[in-house]
Amino acid sequence: MNASTSRTAGALSVALATLLFVTPAEAISRRVYDFSLGNVARLNFNYFGYYLGRGGSQPPRGPSPPGMILPGSTDVDDLFDYFGSAEQYYMEKFGRNGPNGRGGLSTGVLTPFEYWDGWVNGFNPQDGYAAAAFTRWPHNNAESQVTGYQGLVGFTAGWVAPDVVGHELAHILIHSSWLNPDGSSRVNPDGTWVTLTYQGESGALHEGLADFFGEAFEVWVTGSTDWETATGVDGTLLPRRFRNLSNPPSVMHTTGGGRATIS
Repeated sequence: MNASTSRTAGALSVALATLLFVTPAEAISRRVYDFSLGNVARLNFNYFGYYLGRGGSQPPRGPSPPGMILPGSTDVDDLFDYFGSAEQYYMEKFGRNGPNGRGGLSTGVLTPFEYWDGWVNGFNPQDGYAAAAFTRWPHNNAESQVTGYQGLVGFTAGWVAPDVVGHELAHILIHSSWLNPDGSSRVNPDGTWVTLTYQGESGALHEGLADFFGEAFEVWVTGSTDWETATGVDGTLLPRRFRNLSNPPSVMHTTGGGRATIS
């Protein structure tokens, strides 16, 4: 290991130590919104006897019926359960209270910190670029008020898989680095929260860290990993593309041109 590599490793160790500060455990609130009926979020919505979305103490929904965007999908229940597994994962492995360090995914601006919000079965891709999975996170309080984003993860129909979910939750972890252990905030001179900017080299670090956390979460859920991101997703609506962490050059990955991406 040369001096440059050593400094880089040291910087990453400090960054991870900052990200994974210990916080007290609190009850979490899971809300999985279903977009199966179009571009409208449904939560605990009765549609001819089948309930779209799942929140709070509601029972499992089971496979989606005919007429939905992906009949037979269990994405709602799967994401609801993965949220519970992730809460245990972060606490037991790192002593951290959820990805945001405050019990959930939220920025705490529009919704309480302990909320775990997810979108599924939406964004049915047509031609061209489509995001298979994504994170919605504002850069400051003002943006949160305007956009309504408060910290959530979203998945195109069929793309709720352990490594993909773990990947997106890790983006929340990284974004949450602006939160200090004492509850105060780190803010840049321009008013934005201090975190890794999602562009250029820092954006590559964002993706790289998220990839590794995704595979680690896959091990937590399934007991093993193949080091390929997006293993087990349903490619019916959106072609399956993945990154091979054990052999990166083996897969051509792009952010456009009709290929599915995880971002």
